[in-house]
Amino acid sequence: LYEITHRRTQQRPHDLVMKGRGGGRSGGKGKGGRHQRYPDGGGCSGFKGGGKMGWAEKKNNPWINSQIIQASKEANGIQQVLAIVEACISDMNLVNLSTSIHRLAKLSVTTPHSDEHLRQSPVTKLLLMGIAQAFSMTGEDGSLPQSLSNITWSLATLRIMDYRVLELAASLAVLNMKDFKAFELASLLWSFAKLCGSEYMTPVVGPLFRAATGRIVACVNGAGFRSLATAAWAFATSRQASQRLFRVISKEVQTCLPT
Repeated sequence: LYEITHRRTQQRPHDLVMKGRGGGRSGGKGKGGRHQRYPDGGGCSGFKGGGKMGWAEKKNNPWINSQIIQASKEANGIQQVLAIVEACISDMNLVNLSTSIHRLAKLSVTTPHSDEHLRQSPVTKLLLMGIAQAFSMTGEDGSLPQSLSNITWSLATLRIMDYRVLELAASLAVLNMKDFKAFELASLLWSFAKLCGSEYMTPVVGPLFRAATGRIVACVNGAGFRSLATAAWAFATSRQASQRLFRVISKEVQTCLPT
């Protein structure tokens, strides 16, 4: 089973694979080598003018999210998203924070050397602090698994080892385990397997993978080959696998393979 899943997971698309990139500085920044800022430097709270509704009037969370998504589609998407984060960080909720880091991580996959720039960026540090604060104020929430999955995948993709964020994410994942979809859980486990090889994280990883075992067994039917293969790889890599889990996965995987 491990050989099958290992071969197949090597071929999965970029949203489940950490791209190994070397060092170096990021590609182009905004004009003058700095992140582009919004008018008057005020961002979400300061800009008014031109007879149009300014950021101060628009700064609700759905609107901020739409700005992040739109910015990520621009030619200099990383710089645009960082500018919005810097301007709006105090007004962002967990969905905004999750969208921001997820878009930055996805952009880094196709932008050489940008992951190093993002790891060193003060705005990224602000973003991680905001995520940790939002996590610390969150409990049971049926919509939380998507944010947990996106954030941890982003950290793994950018190779950011933020112990505080990971510890809180693991605790919240255990608390909300019943609400995870198979692909969300597989992505989360893959991320922890990529990042948490140190003994320091063992107290965090152990409870997470034990809770995930029961959830995978419960939702294995119809989970799909990719999710099961990714989960199997994560359990094996983290040395958290159980015979019961692999028997269940093996049986279901057989139904996904061509006959």
